[in-house]
Amino acid sequence: MDTYNSLFAFGSILSGLANLVILVATVILLFKRRNLATIIIFIGWFSHSLVFLFGFIANIFAARIGSEELVFTNALMTILNGITVLIFSIGLLIFFIQIKKQKTDSSQGSD
Repeated sequence: MDTYNSLFAFGSILSGLANLVILVATVILLFKRRNLATIIIFIGWFSHSLVFLFGFIANIFAARIGSEELVFTNALMTILNGITVLIFSIGLLIFFIQIKKQKTDSSQGSD
């Protein structure tokens, strides 16, 4: 059982670090280029970070209640994570469309 706990702790630390790195990157992007796309990107990842943190706390309380509650909490966290990553992805897609449009506009302007 200790091996499973160690693996879970290691995976959680890696996920937390990756989450933090992406959150810092979204903050930098938001300050460098403030527009609708970067705001959506930030909101998506910030909310994902909150769900990530809330998931740990929710699992602790759910596990104390019982296994059925723990499964329900995990399912709910999966749905919430999916929604937040979808918001982030939509913002990222809008951002890339804006960049492509800017490059197209600037190349047409130099003709």
